[in-house]
Amino acid sequence: MPRTAEPAGANSVCSSAFETMLRLRSYHSTFTTADHVVTTLDIELPDRAHYIGQGTEMITIGSRAWLRTAGAAWQSRPASATLKAGLAKRRQKLEEHENDASCVVSGTGTYQGRPARILTFSNNGPNGAVPGKAYLLGDGYIHRIENGGTSPNALDFSNFNSVSIEPP
Repeated sequence: MPRTAEPAGANSVCSSAFETMLRLRSYHSTFTTADHVVTTLDIELPDRAHYIGQGTEMITIGSRAWLRTAGAAWQSRPASATLKAGLAKRRQKLEEHENDASCVVSGTGTYQGRPARILTFSNNGPNGAVPGKAYLLGDGYIHRIENGGTSPNALDFSNFNSVSIEPP
């Protein structure tokens, strides 16, 4: 049953939830656009990532990277600055939400059949504020972030602190 917003301590719940996500050593994420384009990204700190999306797969470990397209053989190359920038941007977004005064616990719901607290917040996009919603489960992790606006998308998280990325 949905509840009304929790003003007392609500921002501390939001701050704590995003801080927990920032402390993760590793995780799996799946990004889905409004057009149902799906990409996955595994992260293992401090410098490992495994990206799969739109016919491309890339593994980066430090300054090395391996890339393949459409099931072709792996090719070794220097790590992509684009992927590193994307990782930094994802971390920056989590840091912004950690200190977001607009974030409140707005009720309860479910995520994949599990009870969740719903956190709502506002993202600052290029065209102004965009509504966001996060699903905080009893394990203390955010399992899903949804962003609204003209181009809605969702980011699902799993495999907390259990991802291991190796060279191909």
